[in-house]
Amino acid sequence: MNSTASEDQKKKFEQIVKRERPLYYKFLGMDILDVKLGYAKLKMDYNVNLTNPYGFVNGGFFSILADAALACALLGMTDESPTRRLVTIEYKMNIIRPVQEGAVTAEAKVVHLGKDTALGDVDVWDHRGRMVAKGLITYSIKL
Repeated sequence: MNSTASEDQKKKFEQIVKRERPLYYKFLGMDILDVKLGYAKLKMDYNVNLTNPYGFVNGGFFSILADAALACALLGMTDESPTRRLVTIEYKMNIIRPVQEGAVTAEAKVVHLGKDTALGDVDVWDHRGRMVAKGLITYSIKL
């Protein structure tokens, strides 16, 4: 995958970063930090309302953040159209360590972009720079 982006691609990436967020982004305190060719970085703020009875952020929220990060990376690699659909069809998340404070970030990298499917690798990090989750996500692509 060529990592050098054209000026048109850079504008496209900026539009993704600045686009209106889906409601669940606001509910979960998620924000898009960066989008490049085949890459996206998103952040989710710590919120006590997202914790389990032990005070740890529920692992399902790591999955949502990771999924959204890969979606942003794929938006940067596909053309906008009325028929474009990027839909998660499978994912595996390994939760490595608990989070009880601070924001977490997800860095998604597109590993494969085919005609009908895409595969992404996502790392989730805590505010101290420790990996807290690792995911592998498959998307169905309709352009």
